[in-house]
Amino acid sequence: MEDIDPEFAGRVRPDDILAAGSNFGCGSAMEVASLVIKAAGIRVILAKSYARTFYRNAINSGLLPIETDTNDIMTDDQLRIVVEGSNISIRNLTKGVTQKASAPGGIILKIFEAGGLVNYISSTGDFPTRLTPNVA
Repeated sequence: MEDIDPEFAGRVRPDDILAAGSNFGCGSAMEVASLVIKAAGIRVILAKSYARTFYRNAINSGLLPIETDTNDIMTDDQLRIVVEGSNISIRNLTKGVTQKASAPGGIILKIFEAGGLVNYISSTGDFPTRLTPNVA
């Protein structure tokens, strides 16, 4: 992050939310990119779009990547993320506005809640290779 914001490392605090632009994570196919973000205490990333490999690595690392418009989010805005079923509310407490986003589907939220893919598999003892609806 130093190229974009030389002060980033000194300002980031646990539970900060990272807001980015388009194609976030492009050029980084290694898991370490998402791991260092998580190690900084960030658990949620908001971006207009993600590089596919980074998106998957973020999920595996226990980050929650949310696709949303980030144009109006500024440094030091206070945000609150609320997940309600398949909907996400992004409340900008600084500006008094709320925007909506779709929650990632499948088991992504379960992996996030477990703290990452390894923790998810450790806690469940399994990883579904095929998700099927309940059929009576």
